[in-house]
Amino acid sequence: MAKNGKSCEALKLFGWMRTEHQIEPNSVAFLSALPACAHAGLIGEGQEIFKSLERNYSLKLGMEHYACMADLLGCVASIQQAWEFVMAIPEKPNSDVWAALLSSRRLHGELKMANMVASEDFKFSTDRWLSLHYLIH
Repeated sequence: MAKNGKSCEALKLFGWMRTEHQIEPNSVAFLSALPACAHAGLIGEGQEIFKSLERNYSLKLGMEHYACMADLLGCVASIQQAWEFVMAIPEKPNSDVWAALLSSRRLHGELKMANMVASEDFKFSTDRWLSLHYLIH
């Protein structure tokens, strides 16, 4: 829904599921809610949803959740905040996280930072062409 321009509807459905029907979302449901926050520019709500995954539902944060938050922070908040978030991930970030951060760097025209992120992505990615694609374009 969120990728089709229906971010608000996706978030309403996510909230309705939890509050009206007491349905506990699984980790996949969060992968719809977090990008919806990014597309709608809702930093605070996205951060709260991200924190609630572990705090309220005892679900394990996966790299895909970290990638969603890196995308949200990089696209909507500050680039510095997104970088600090990624650097604070308890495990080594995977290529999805670096790619999310790299794409947000491109949005802000931060070529020096894009080079640094692409270098990290290149180290961890099994698909080395992703980094090269972002650097070339």
